[in-house]
Amino acid sequence: MTTVRRLLGLASAAALTAMLIPAPAQAAVPSTDPNAVLVAGPAPKTFTGVPDKWVNETLEVRNDSDKPLRVVLHVKTKGLWFASSYITCKYSDSLPPTKVPDVTDVEEAICQPPNEIEPGGSYKFGGGFIRTHPKAQPGAEYSYEFTWYTKEYADAQGPTWLGRDKLTHTGFHTLALMTKVTPETPYTGDNSSSGKVVIPAGETPPTTPPATATPEPTVTPTATVGPTLPPGDGEEEPSTPAPTSSSPAAPTTSPVAGGVGGGDDTGGGLPLTGTNVAVVGGLGAVLLIGGAGAFLLARRRRTSFSA
Repeated sequence: MTTVRRLLGLASAAALTAMLIPAPAQAAVPSTDPNAVLVAGPAPKTFTGVPDKWVNETLEVRNDSDKPLRVVLHVKTKGLWFASSYITCKYSDSLPPTKVPDVTDVEEAICQPPNEIEPGGSYKFGGGFIRTHPKAQPGAEYSYEFTWYTKEYADAQGPTWLGRDKLTHTGFHTLALMTKVTPETPYTGDNSSSGKVVIPAGETPPTTPPATATPEPTVTPTATVGPTLPPGDGEEEPSTPAPTSSSPAAPTTSPVAGGVGGGDDTGGGLPLTGTNVAVVGGLGAVLLIGGAGAFLLARRRRTSFSA
């Protein structure tokens, strides 16, 4: 009986001890999705679009793993265009520029950025990627979504993964490196994000190329020919600019010191402003000869009278 009581006491003590000691925490089960270490950003956004213009979106990703990673980007648009074509991307057929787009018009692309992204870092895609269609309609809403994958995961998938066997078009531009960014708000989703593009109701898509503006005729101002002054002491004679007009310029009459210039209405010649020297000289000679003759005649008469 004593032995039974002793055994019951030991069992009670063991049970009590087990209740007081916490059980060890179970180890977290690792995710089976290798892309769970990637977080896409920013959060879904809505942009105001203009027909045939780039959308100012950024396609970003954060690496939550403990090692550098190469990544692959998959983008799907509805009613939108891809803004540029890159060598390391493959594209589906493009929506014709003459077709009015709607949300059933889907385009896809898969791109491989050229550089790794560091652990804990947030990076954005190295180029502009989405553009509104030239025929985007006023009041319409278009959309896009993008997903990031590790390159290791993408390489392990089959040739039909994401329909990449049908993405037959490649680009010709070199894709720039992904650059590190500081997000406005931390990414909180998974490896996918999205965006919308809304065309304002008053935004009319272009129907014809803008007309080339007709240049205004160039008017060359006619040079104004001022009065030409004689050069003074130590001064250079100013040069008269040649008139650029094809019509002859009207003659300009310059005032002369000592009188007012004039001329007839026909404008045939220059005004006579100087003194006629020949006339004055002739009159002076006549007066001189006449005076000499009068002097001789008066002297002869005086001589005769004395005799």
